[in-house]
Amino acid sequence: MRKFGINEYKLKNAFKDIFGDTVFSYIRKQKLKRAKDLLLNSELEIKEIAFLTGFKYWHHFVKVYFVYFHMKPQEVRIHQSC
Repeated sequence: MRKFGINEYKLKNAFKDIFGDTVFSYIRKQKLKRAKDLLLNSELEIKEIAFLTGFKYWHHFVKVYFVYFHMKPQEVRIHQSC
C-alpha cells in the first residue's frame, strides 16, 4: 500500500465511507447473498454451498447464515418449494 501512498487505516476508512461497512463484513455479506442464490437456484447440498462460498465448516456457515437472514439454509429451500 505504500506504493500507492495510502496506509491500511486510511484505506479501510475510505472503504467504510464508500460502502458503509467494513471490508470483512462486506465480503461476508456478499458470500451469504451468493449462498442464498445457490440455495434457491441449484440442487447443491448445503455443505457444498458452504464450501463454494468460502466457509471452511458447514455448521459455521449455517450459524452465520441464520444470523444474517434469520432463517436456516434448509428453511430457504422448504419455503421455496411451498
